[in-house]
Amino acid sequence: MSPIIKQFWNGILQSASITDEKKQIKELEELMNRNAEKLKAKVNEETQEIFSRYCDCAEEYDTLRNEQAFCDGFSLGVRIIAEAMIWSK
Repeated sequence: MSPIIKQFWNGILQSASITDEKKQIKELEELMNRNAEKLKAKVNEETQEIFSRYCDCAEEYDTLRNEQAFCDGFSLGVRIIAEAMIWSK
């Protein structure tokens, strides 16, 4: 991944748009955290350890998938722009 794309992905560079989707994502994250805490409170220590490892893996998986989806979308956008420039000549 190129450095500028990494900077954009990691939040160093910001897009100009702000959407309601960010609010929905934040609300969903809060709900997931509340449910995880409730689940942790109801299981024994061994199960909590397994659940914690599962959450760590799921978070890492989600991060990698989101990064790849971002790069794929960016690449597709560049290809669309390149094709539009070729066809406009």
